[in-house]
Amino acid sequence: MTDSELEEKLKNSTFEVRLIVPEDITGTMIMYLKGHQKEPRWVTGWMEANFRDLISIINEALQFIVGEEDVKQSLNRIEESIQAFAKSVKSLDPNFSIAKNLYDLFYRLYGLSVGDYKEIAELIYAKAALTLLLSATFYQSVHAAHGLPSLDELCRKHGAWLGLKKGFRKYMEN
Repeated sequence: MTDSELEEKLKNSTFEVRLIVPEDITGTMIMYLKGHQKEPRWVTGWMEANFRDLISIINEALQFIVGEEDVKQSLNRIEESIQAFAKSVKSLDPNFSIAKNLYDLFYRLYGLSVGDYKEIAELIYAKAALTLLLSATFYQSVHAAHGLPSLDELCRKHGAWLGLKKGFRKYMEN
């Protein structure tokens, strides 16, 4: 798919959207959105949104929830953690076997082939870190609704990797 085809597909797609925040601000968020003539139902549940609506939701939520400095600090911490993860995996993968396995997995999932896995190994490791972060975020957003333990509980009990693995196994059993 070319960039323009991908862009067109995104513009014509709909997404399931839900706002997840670190604390319950639903009441004040709803009042804020009502004041801006926005439909607030997405604050507490899932909704369908097209690409333009998705951008609007993200912008409105960011303006309300956090200041620009907080976002920068969080993004810096995430970026530093992803870079540290990528460097750690690189040091454990001198023959690029992890990079090759991850590259093959990403290719099967997304159908993207972007170069020689040895030349882009750090990018592959960083993508794996981001995938783990997004997976953990998803699990945290649904665990309570399914009566599952939090990742914090699972990781304290089993360690980070095994805790995440057990969490998703339990989720898939539901």
